[in-house]
Amino acid sequence: MDLRDSERPSEELPPAPVAVEETIAAAAPPAVALPNRRARILEAALDRDRLWNLAEIAAAAGIYFGALWILGPLWAAGRGSILAYWALVFGCGFYMLRVAPALHGDPPEWRGGPAAWAGGRGPGAFRTAAPAYGALTAALIAVLIAGIAGRRPALLVAVEWNRVAVKFAGYLIFAWIQAAIFFVFLMSRVRSALPRGEGPGAETMHRAGTALATAGLFSLSHLPNGPLMAAAFPAAFGWAWIYYRRPNLPLVALSHAILGTLLSRVALLYTRIGPFYAHPEGHLLQAVLPGLKQLFGGLF
Repeated sequence: MDLRDSERPSEELPPAPVAVEETIAAAAPPAVALPNRRARILEAALDRDRLWNLAEIAAAAGIYFGALWILGPLWAAGRGSILAYWALVFGCGFYMLRVAPALHGDPPEWRGGPAAWAGGRGPGAFRTAAPAYGALTAALIAVLIAGIAGRRPALLVAVEWNRVAVKFAGYLIFAWIQAAIFFVFLMSRVRSALPRGEGPGAETMHRAGTALATAGLFSLSHLPNGPLMAAAFPAAFGWAWIYYRRPNLPLVALSHAILGTLLSRVALLYTRIGPFYAHPEGHLLQAVLPGLKQLFGGLF
């Protein structure tokens, strides 16, 4: 054999640099595509969650209006099971306040309770949230009193304070329930469903959109009481605007109870809604809560 043959490179093996380049080229595409794939998966998950939130809002509205307008008159007339009424109330309440927040992974402070207060250090702590809720309530009271003074000033000197106290005591309970439904459940679903923008002002726009949608739902729940709907919208917008940053359920309920009592017992604007707006004698709550009519009379 010629010794020079052993010095020739083998034709069966590719040159090393080519093999390295091919290995790098083959490995590069997955490394680049992986972040894009994760982004698509995340975006699809966000889209599904938004649709789920919207579906829950629609379902809650359907159940509410169906129970109020269709089943409500039957229950009020004694033709429906009171047990079924309370089963529906507690079943929906459990889903809205316990199941939905857990399934969606809502931040605990969105519930406006102890997690939001955090011993005075949380975003909804009383010492930081009370000034905002107090200022809103005082401003709305001033507008209400000014309106009464301009239109029917005699009402301001004919207030029956004992009826005001009784109404306020009852309103505290119902205001707390409504606050839990609209600001713990519905506002959280709206907040999660609305897409968030980017850049300066994006959070403010998202906050405003959330407050507008929540106020709209709150106002529509008072159909067909037009004057009450008109009063409910700006109040709910203010509560939602503050709650977005300062979630405090007791303060929302307290503000609602104060304003609702003044509307009802000072401005004499009845708070009846649904089919009972024109027929207070058949009010649903008076039928499903024994003794309510004897305690509150025609205060609804």
